[in-house]
Amino acid sequence: MVPNTPQWQAHDAFGIVAIGATTLFFLLWWFFCQASTWERAFRQIWPTLSAEAHQVRAVAAQRLSGLLLFGLGSMIAGQWLLVRSPDDYGLNGDYLPLSLGWALLLALVVVPLNYFAARQPDNLAVYPQMRIKRWSRGLLLVSALTWIAYLLGYEYMFRGLLLMGCAESWGEWPAIAINVCVYALAHVPKGHKEAIGAIPLGLLLCLFSLHTGNIWAAWLIHSTMALANEWFSLRFHPEMQLVDATS
Repeated sequence: MVPNTPQWQAHDAFGIVAIGATTLFFLLWWFFCQASTWERAFRQIWPTLSAEAHQVRAVAAQRLSGLLLFGLGSMIAGQWLLVRSPDDYGLNGDYLPLSLGWALLLALVVVPLNYFAARQPDNLAVYPQMRIKRWSRGLLLVSALTWIAYLLGYEYMFRGLLLMGCAESWGEWPAIAINVCVYALAHVPKGHKEAIGAIPLGLLLCLFSLHTGNIWAAWLIHSTMALANEWFSLRFHPEMQLVDATS
């Protein structure tokens, strides 16, 4: 017997497009835009550069490609397929002071936690992502700016298109459940600690985003965590140090 085709509801389009676009963009980024892929390409383009120079360019390219795929790609999918503007999916100024307040409140918790977590051997084996022994202040700035840019696209896709698109179709709690599940699975390659930690963090970021109607709290919190982890990891890594450009 041929199974019955599920009945299509017009409002399902928002969630289906959001899930489909998120899946597509993440897979494209994961399989074609990793730092190792960029590094191989850059070795062909600039064969005389040092290994460290290639690595810096490769990690920056990985992050900026995430900004383009996750951010711009999600905007195009939302506007073209769903007739929704970036404002509709979180890039608006509504309740901005409230978003800043939530971000500051959670930063007071996550930064001290990062301080203790960053010194753990399993964390230092991965972070900082750029495995450079001598960090100049210029490199520190480049890494910070590319992290912030990447996470803007990342949060627009996860807490903008995916969360708000699913909420438009099926309501807030189903949207939160879908978002937290996908978010946790996306962190599995980084190990069990990050995957498990993504569950409570993802829940909070979803609640903040739905409460304010924008992604600014989620973006600021995520950026604060990433930068705090990188800076503390650099501080505690036995083979890395911050140096003056002239030294």
